[in-house]
Amino acid sequence: MAEWEITDEEIETIEKLLLQPGKHFADDAKEVIRFWDSTDVAACPGSGKTTVLLAKLKLIADRMPLENGSGICVLSHTNVAVDEIKAKLSCTADKLLSYPNYIGTIQSFVNKYVTMQYIKGRCKTNLQFVSDKEYAHFLYRLIWRDKSRNSPYNSLRYYIQKRIKAGNYPYTNEEEYYQNIVFTPDGIYHQSVRLAGPSSDSYKQYKQAKQDLLISEGMLLYSDTYVYANEAIDALSKDYTDLFSKRFKYVFIDEYQDCDENQRMALEKIFDVSQCCVIRIGDSDQAIYTGLNKTSDWMPQSDCMTIASSCRYSQEIANILSPLRKNGERIVASSGISGFKPVIIVFDEDNPACVIQEYANQIIRRDLNRAGETHYAVGFRRESSSGLTVGSYWTEFDSVKQTKEDLKYWVLIDGICTELRKGKLYRAESLVRRIIWKIFRDLGIKNEKTDKSYSPAAVHKELKNEYFETYSEYIINLSSLDCANREKVDEIIRGLVTTLLQDDKLFEKLPEYFMENTVSNDKENEHNLCSSNGVDIRFDTVHSVKGQTHTTTLYLETEYQNGSDLARILHLYGTGTGGSSPVYDYSRKLAYVGMSRPKKLLCVAMQSKTYNKSKGAFNSDLWEVIDLRTK
Repeated sequence: MAEWEITDEEIETIEKLLLQPGKHFADDAKEVIRFWDSTDVAACPGSGKTTVLLAKLKLIADRMPLENGSGICVLSHTNVAVDEIKAKLSCTADKLLSYPNYIGTIQSFVNKYVTMQYIKGRCKTNLQFVSDKEYAHFLYRLIWRDKSRNSPYNSLRYYIQKRIKAGNYPYTNEEEYYQNIVFTPDGIYHQSVRLAGPSSDSYKQYKQAKQDLLISEGMLLYSDTYVYANEAIDALSKDYTDLFSKRFKYVFIDEYQDCDENQRMALEKIFDVSQCCVIRIGDSDQAIYTGLNKTSDWMPQSDCMTIASSCRYSQEIANILSPLRKNGERIVASSGISGFKPVIIVFDEDNPACVIQEYANQIIRRDLNRAGETHYAVGFRRESSSGLTVGSYWTEFDSVKQTKEDLKYWVLIDGICTELRKGKLYRAESLVRRIIWKIFRDLGIKNEKTDKSYSPAAVHKELKNEYFETYSEYIINLSSLDCANREKVDEIIRGLVTTLLQDDKLFEKLPEYFMENTVSNDKENEHNLCSSNGVDIRFDTVHSVKGQTHTTTLYLETEYQNGSDLARILHLYGTGTGGSSPVYDYSRKLAYVGMSRPKKLLCVAMQSKTYNKSKGAFNSDLWEVIDLRTK
């Protein structure tokens, strides 16, 4: 690797470019900026690791072109790096975002360069990524297509039915159980419990069902891509690793703790640390996306570099977070003392709704309810058959979480309404085609000429060549609506699809998950927004706000697996001893992520029985306690 000497003048120039006036990188951050060999970087929440990464990219860009025409590769789970480069490194953005460099998501990189190339030739139709719900629907339909004892999935079907009857699961149908099955090389799991190992008939039949779904329907879950990526790299052996290690001289992998075992295995095979500089950045204490399944957490190497100073929150909040770290290492807040102690809000178990008004009062009391300030209430459990959830504190909380790939009928209808109101008919028309394509796929309708499932492009071609006049008439009807609302758009779309397929009962045949009613996209900005005492408070889950920074955050105690997250971390603040179950460590990480979001004020909602268990641990100089319990 290059042994570049980074001068103090270069550091000062980058500070002026990336930091606020008068601010400087902490000493540990400067060490990382100056280091140019493979290593792990353990960074605490709010440490400014993205800014440190940008500093390194700027230094590399100033020294391009690199030896032998090699480039840099920056991978993360989102496109935040791309957005930050465009916003803060505009002068070198074109250079960094063009060949031979690659900056994007881990998923896109592995899909584009490894998985898709490997499995394309095995499918009879176009490849498509689908949501967990859609995949479960088609998997269930495949496994139950043949109900006889001669079915290739007979053992699997019988075993799953047996498990469902034996358990106490809050599912409305069997498909939901399939949706929660996790497939790994060492077994299939359900809610962290291993159902079957690789040598069992059930595992082999489940694996075969996934293969059949891939070959016949081209269906993939995003999580499957890494399994195939590892197969591809193993098949191509060292040649594949050599190719990527020569193409990219510097590789940066951000939020590495959020990579599961399959992702880490694939990335380690793709990039050889002896041939290129691989810097993995993350915080193992924030590894909350793997949940409670068997996947082990990433732990930085013992000689890793650290960024243990935070520029997000005050020292008062840092003091609360330090005990939540696995190693207990102290976090130093660069902003120092703010004068705002974290607040424990204690409430009666039967009255969690009283917490929100008190949270608003605390915000007002500190004069933090100003324009541009953000206030969040976050917890782990969205919904549950029993116990405390986020919705327990505010009954209007909508627990339905829409994902980008989980586009249901009413979400698409709302999208059409929105585009029509904007006068964007071409965008509305593309969503109409999307609905038709999803209906074709859900009903198993194939192209008679090719005997393959329809792709979006094939639907477009069919409408243009075979149904042009009929289709155009309905699109004109859409564009002529005086008021593009759900009811009118739905009526036109149903008429169009029924006419095209000549089936008056068609919509009765569509799966429930696709036709499930959802919140309108028109109300997205107001979704889960509560107003109390003039303070706007947004409700969400810890998982959804990871990576965000808020002005104030209220961490909501929630319950799961016969206990609560806060009760399971009391020992870290000096009360009793913790359990050995994985759920204790997961609760610790949830609290660590959720409580590290605010810049100025942290509040924690704690029910009476949990507070009583704490035996006065929170009656210290570190906390302010507000007791809302009735006497």
